[in-house]
Amino acid sequence: MNTTYSYYTIKKEITYVILWIALSLCCWGAMAPLVALPADVLLLDCSLFSLLVVVTGWLWGWSMLSENTDVGLIIAPRTVLNYITLGIFVLALWAGVYLLLIYMMFTSAQFVLLLALFPLHLFIGTLILIAYGGHDFSLSRKGDESEHLSFDEEEEEQPANVPNEMLERIAVKSGQKIQVIFVEDIYYLQADGDYVILFTEGDKYLKEQTMKYFAAHLPDNQFVRVHRSCIINIEKVLRIELYKKQQQMITLKNGHQIKASTAGYKALKEVLKL
Repeated sequence: MNTTYSYYTIKKEITYVILWIALSLCCWGAMAPLVALPADVLLLDCSLFSLLVVVTGWLWGWSMLSENTDVGLIIAPRTVLNYITLGIFVLALWAGVYLLLIYMMFTSAQFVLLLALFPLHLFIGTLILIAYGGHDFSLSRKGDESEHLSFDEEEEEQPANVPNEMLERIAVKSGQKIQVIFVEDIYYLQADGDYVILFTEGDKYLKEQTMKYFAAHLPDNQFVRVHRSCIINIEKVLRIELYKKQQQMITLKNGHQIKASTAGYKALKEVLKL
């Protein structure tokens, strides 16, 4: 598969690394006066703890299907109870893995001393998880509210009597090569910052272009913008099913699932003549 990273994706990964280093150093500085352990041992323990916190954040994000991702464990509806249940599961998983690793990596004497710090680690990890979960829940609520707004409001008005030129193929630069993609081979297009990712049968390609452009220049009898961040090829649709109240989940023939907004589902029904 052709894996393409955008500036937005790289920036996010760098942010995770910086957070891991910063949390490791802060943890090490706070716990050094509390236990009589060599500095390198304590720093290794704090780095391990911080790495697991970062991985926990990634696991949380993977488990929730949002409009900007095509894989994940679908949790519907996204209620407070679901967040609490997921939080307890992730926290228990984190604690179990952490205890197993420090048991395997350190001596018995060091393990006993580190075990005394475990309640503090657990407290810090819980606070971080609560903050992360609260932030994610807040964003999901805002996202649900925004889906009731028509994305037509953000479209630029086209000059009257000037037809748009419909695309038949799209040229994408991939390293030193230029890949030509026929529009009928595209399953869907997904916004990624200032770029758009084109998904085909087994590959994905990054194109420096806007969703507005593709919405205006792809055949409107074949491509439908079902969400602010996603345009699908209706010929690649496998099924449409209820996701939660007034929302639909679209499954494509390649197995990817896309959540449709209210306005997007209305547009899709018009094209499919449902």
